[in-house]
Amino acid sequence: MLRVAAFNVNGIRAAVRRGFDSWLAASNADVVCLQEVRAPLEKIPPEAFAGYHLAYHEGDQPGRAGVAILSRSEPSAVRMGQYSVSGGMLRRKSVSYADELRPLDDMV
Repeated sequence: MLRVAAFNVNGIRAAVRRGFDSWLAASNADVVCLQEVRAPLEKIPPEAFAGYHLAYHEGDQPGRAGVAILSRSEPSAVRMGQYSVSGGMLRRKSVSYADELRPLDDMV
């Protein structure tokens, strides 16, 4: 069975200081969807995503937003985009893992 977890980390650097990396290791999740990562890729602590493949979009405003999908299996494709919806912003990230599986669409 595939284990999927979603987590609003409210800043990945602060989450790592609060034990996110330990939680991630103990969760045994196959896929983890993160929101509010709030850091450019080069400032994310390397231990934050140890053992996982990373698909990441840091958002348009430095220090704000940012979404990530962590997976134990390497994705065969990653698509990113963002769209304006009713005056707000919707960020979309989808990840495909195998040709015989349907891609994950419209992940917000």
